[in-house]
Amino acid sequence: MKINVISIGDELLRDKLNTNLLDIGKHLYIQKAVIIRDEKQSIWDALGIALDTADLVLVTGGLGPTIDDITEPVVMEFFQDANFNNLDIEKLPNQLGIANGLLIKYHGKQVALLPGPPNEMNHVFLAELLPRLHLDMPAPNELFFKTFGLTEVEIQDKILAFAKSRSIEFFLALLPEFSVTVVKVICDDEKFKTEVIELFKDNIWTFKNISIAECLVDRLVAKNLKLAVAESCTGGLLSKLITDVKGSSCCFLGGVTAYSNQLKRDLLGVKNDLLVSCGAVSSEVVKSMAEQILLKTNADLAIAVTGIAGPSGGERDKSVGLVHFAIAEKGKKTEVFWINKLGNRETIRMRASVYGIGRLLIRLYFNILKTK
Repeated sequence: MKINVISIGDELLRDKLNTNLLDIGKHLYIQKAVIIRDEKQSIWDALGIALDTADLVLVTGGLGPTIDDITEPVVMEFFQDANFNNLDIEKLPNQLGIANGLLIKYHGKQVALLPGPPNEMNHVFLAELLPRLHLDMPAPNELFFKTFGLTEVEIQDKILAFAKSRSIEFFLALLPEFSVTVVKVICDDEKFKTEVIELFKDNIWTFKNISIAECLVDRLVAKNLKLAVAESCTGGLLSKLITDVKGSSCCFLGGVTAYSNQLKRDLLGVKNDLLVSCGAVSSEVVKSMAEQILLKTNADLAIAVTGIAGPSGGERDKSVGLVHFAIAEKGKKTEVFWINKLGNRETIRMRASVYGIGRLLIRLYFNILKTK
């Protein structure tokens, strides 16, 4: 079955991420997808092109009560103008909003209209549409995993070099997510996929579509460990990523965002002579931050982060993008490390937060092949 997706919404062409397409792609093998404006001719053109080749067309957006929500009347007018009679139309109830979806069937083809808000689209798609489709589609022979510590270029080069001596057809997709890379390999050769897993066994942390923070929480809970955090340049973002995960209260004690030197002294107990002699962004200070938050919270494990997120604040020997980390653990030597990568303020802070979580997973021996 050939499946197309039409995403409708002016905002998707400006500043909003099309998460609906990503969510649909988790469950259906999409051949083609387009984003178009909330405009009659654009909808007509996109629908006509899609129905020429697709068996199922999913249309998201434009089903609400506002003046620009024109999807349903325009689609119905399209069918009437094309003299498509005897349409089989079924309502797809929306329990989370006022815009219901529709499933239109004719001549062996199907068109599904779904609401645009992501939570509503997901609900109608999963609870109402998928059960009605009765799809018996063989899933693509896909290998999916996420890695830490390698760039997409390094992963690509490694796989291509490995496959060079083999006459194997495969499709490779790589998606960088700050310090994480999502890898998809579609191939009919099971041996090749097993060999790819072996190739990255020291970098794979999940075969599921979960966040690195979810994986960390799972590991901490499984090991019955409590974590505490001391942050500076990330401003609480590392703690937020962890507490976004359901069940994180079972393993996360809390954190201190000590942005100023005063709070590093007063709340964390970092010695003033360290701050003066080494500076707030240093291995000495971040080591003290981690050890102090570990001591004050009686946690099993603690991580601290301090750096220069920019755009100002950089110096010759400490440039914007420099971030120091420390991981302290009861009864073990404190681990200190740093990264220095360019980016804007938001990117630097998010990369540092994800990188810190990844290094915590390494500390917990995250390799999924060793923990099965």
